[in-house]
Amino acid sequence: MSIQRGGASRDNDAILQTVTDIATKVFQITIVATILLLGWLLWGMFSGKLADTPKMPRIEQAQALQTVQMITTWLRISLIVNLISVCILFYEVTVVPVILLSIAGFLAFGLQYIADFVGVDNRSFRAAGASATGLKTIYFCAMALAVPGVILIIRNIVMNVLSARNGDDLVSQYGQTVTPEENTPRAALGVIAKCWQLPFCRAGVRKTCPIYHARTKCWKQQVGCMCEENIIRLSMRDDKEDAPPTVEMQKNQGFVAIGDLITNQEKEMAKTLPTKAGPRGVRIPVNPNLTPQQKKQRCHNCIIYNEHQREKYKFFAPVITLLVPLLVYLQYKPIREMIKNVLNGVSGLVSRAALTGTSSGHNGLTAQITGSFTAELILIIALTLVILTYALRALEYCVFKIKI
Repeated sequence: MSIQRGGASRDNDAILQTVTDIATKVFQITIVATILLLGWLLWGMFSGKLADTPKMPRIEQAQALQTVQMITTWLRISLIVNLISVCILFYEVTVVPVILLSIAGFLAFGLQYIADFVGVDNRSFRAAGASATGLKTIYFCAMALAVPGVILIIRNIVMNVLSARNGDDLVSQYGQTVTPEENTPRAALGVIAKCWQLPFCRAGVRKTCPIYHARTKCWKQQVGCMCEENIIRLSMRDDKEDAPPTVEMQKNQGFVAIGDLITNQEKEMAKTLPTKAGPRGVRIPVNPNLTPQQKKQRCHNCIIYNEHQREKYKFFAPVITLLVPLLVYLQYKPIREMIKNVLNGVSGLVSRAALTGTSSGHNGLTAQITGSFTAELILIIALTLVILTYALRALEYCVFKIKI
């Protein structure tokens, strides 16, 4: 049976590798074709060649329109095939959807800025004939890029949340000999759980653990069963007291049981352990030989503390995922005004750089974007997804990197 499973696994790997190789070749061919076709279309629009087609003789005009239609058709096909290969090859790369949305935004809203900057009358883009066909194709390309961009961002958000919730294998990373306990008392919410309410707290240690009896948290006291030998020593002493008594040895036999010597020595040592007053009157062992920063570092490398961090992420990730869109919805009007002000600011900068001394054309574009509900909605949704992505990244950084 295992041999059959192994053979099936190898077949699946071979199929996956074949698909990846084909997708790579397709991506390499279509990216070049898409750039060349889109470059030709943009050249025709910015040079005025497409806008001048109505002035041509009928035969030349028909040939020009036929050429433009052929170019735009192949551009659409090439772009769609390229985007399929991108989704196959780079669906796990988090920066890819941001790049797709950025290019989509540039094609949808940025061409008129570029036209005014280089001194081209952008009204010619909407002229009938080849120029209008080219502009429609540009808008199609923007929409075609935006759709997988949005889908991949949503996919990355969901996968990042699920991956961080499940997390890495904490046992292999922080505790080679530690296994989760089934009978650990659990908290109602993992985010507020104390160390002895997490699955890696060991029952044998918990019954003598001062952190448990004080009902506090080991990371708050900066001492625990995974890092402080004094707490482990207390547990070992209790185990020995519960063990069957050793056989009484007679002095005339010439020696005293070594187990008695060790037990008595540990009892005396336990009495001299440095402690501090904790909650509920419990004395909690302390280690005066370590600095607070060193104790903090011990917590960061502790399997119990990292399980606590994972529970923290499980709680806050859904909150942020719901909170960001809710804030965007509640602050929709201020966000609209902010986008309008940003577009007007960019308009002014482009106008000054182009030495035109006016931004009327750009203000028209701003009105076109903010005046169209569809364009405005697409822009705000894209910005919301980008903000949500980086908000979750910031949460991951705080919880898993610097471990706040």
